[in-house]
Amino acid sequence: MIKAILLDIDDTILDWDLCSHEAIKKAKEELNYTIPDSIYEAYDRLNPILWHMHEKKEITMDELFQMRFNKIFNEIGVSYDGVLFEKVFRKYILDSHIFIPNAKEILEYLYSKYDVYAASNSTLYQQLRRLSKANIIDFFTDIFVSEELGSSKPSKEFYEACLKRMHHKKEEIIVIGDSLTSDIFGAYTYGLKSIWFNKKNIKEKEALYTYKVSNLNDIRKYL
Repeated sequence: MIKAILLDIDDTILDWDLCSHEAIKKAKEELNYTIPDSIYEAYDRLNPILWHMHEKKEITMDELFQMRFNKIFNEIGVSYDGVLFEKVFRKYILDSHIFIPNAKEILEYLYSKYDVYAASNSTLYQQLRRLSKANIIDFFTDIFVSEELGSSKPSKEFYEACLKRMHHKKEEIIVIGDSLTSDIFGAYTYGLKSIWFNKKNIKEKEALYTYKVSNLNDIRKYL
């Protein structure tokens, strides 16, 4: 019987794409950088690649932050200080909390039935602030963030650290997230059930998940 949820935050509950685009726009305005709109497409394409490198332990989170916008600026052909832009971008990300459709409703539903834990590859301060700004922090029994745990999804170490604080058995836990490479692959390799939120209708090569939904409301079918 499921008793606990390990719930991803970005692109599962909060819409990272919209939040990041909003933060990029505000950073451009503050710094008075003349940057073409192609930055948004370049960000959407390059940012997941860098996070996947981080998941595979090829780069640290600090290295990701140092290189992200320099790579994006190089891609779109502008010469600005990417490290400075990253700093201003992350300032605005702290206040961003745009919800995925039906996210707050499904969070309230899960909270009424299970112990809900946040599980995120990010910095602790950023996620605590964003969850607080979104007025949903009280729905979570605990918040697990890679920076604090010292390891990232999909590593075994991340899930081991979570379980030590959860006090639930593996068979009582289900992971919910949008990322096949971190949330779903991590749950699969660690022996946890999972619900893949396939919000972009990606065609997967191998079904590593227990259940799949394209609308968060459909989680009610399985929990």
